[in-house]
Amino acid sequence: MQNPPINLDHPKFSCKSASEFVRFARGAVLNRCSHMTLRPSLLRELVNPNLSAGSRAKLCCELARDFENRGEYEEAAEVLSAFWQRLGERPRLEGLERSIAAEVLLRAGVLTGIIGNSRDTTEVQETAKNLISESLHIYESLRYRNKIAEAQIELALCYWRTGDYNNALDFLKPALEQLTADSELKAKAIIRKAIVDIDSDRLPEALQSLTDNAALPQKISNYMLKGCYHQTLGDVFYSLWKSAAPGNYLDRALIEYAAASYHFEVAEHRRYRANVENNLGVGTAGAKTAAGEIREGRLIAWSIEGAKINWELGLARLSSTSP
Repeated sequence: MQNPPINLDHPKFSCKSASEFVRFARGAVLNRCSHMTLRPSLLRELVNPNLSAGSRAKLCCELARDFENRGEYEEAAEVLSAFWQRLGERPRLEGLERSIAAEVLLRAGVLTGIIGNSRDTTEVQETAKNLISESLHIYESLRYRNKIAEAQIELALCYWRTGDYNNALDFLKPALEQLTADSELKAKAIIRKAIVDIDSDRLPEALQSLTDNAALPQKISNYMLKGCYHQTLGDVFYSLWKSAAPGNYLDRALIEYAAASYHFEVAEHRRYRANVENNLGVGTAGAKTAAGEIREGRLIAWSIEGAKINWELGLARLSSTSP
């Protein structure tokens, strides 16, 4: 049975009104997200007065996810305001099919964890866990295998934020067992596990996992995840350098950070790019390091897709056999 259509004038529909939502979405999607692969008819679908509540919720979740991938978390939350009013509140799920309700819960939980993380409170992460856990239970009952893995990956991040690394790994391991095919979701799981391993002082495990899956970033189109892969690998090298492990780890870290910066720029993820550049000092230093590594014969050629930057950064990748 199809859900009844939602009235555009109903206060649940939009940020404050239907017309305001249209202006918000049009400016955000058309003017700022031109590189994204949104359906051309997305805006027309969202303002269709005959669109069911479930279809509208599904489209809003899709748009919210795109904002998440660009680091614009407040905008993502605004897109969901028809169903989720504010941080700390439970989403309104009346009239939604279970699978769609699970997606709304998942997006609300993810955004609660991200936005609330700046407040540095365990309570906010508990709220995020509860929302994502409810989503996970629904997906388990529906036997949606990939969505189960996605919810597990997001729960792991909430546990990592509170320093509960064992529970984080308990969710990541079954997710990785489930995700056998190369995909964005698998890439996210591998990156998240490496992050947990780094903070658990399991640097060899983090390095092994990332290097074993070095080809995966080339197989996905999500530039934010590509950047996260390189930044996480850079973090591993940087941590090894700080531990005084033998090897040219600082140089290798700088090169990975430079690659991460490029991908974050393409993804228009200003927060991640600022973090990798301002906090970790890449750019010119990275280029000089890459050039030196090339002269010393410790680099092999490797192409960053569509790179429009200094060639040393675009074609430099450390050989696994470098001394």
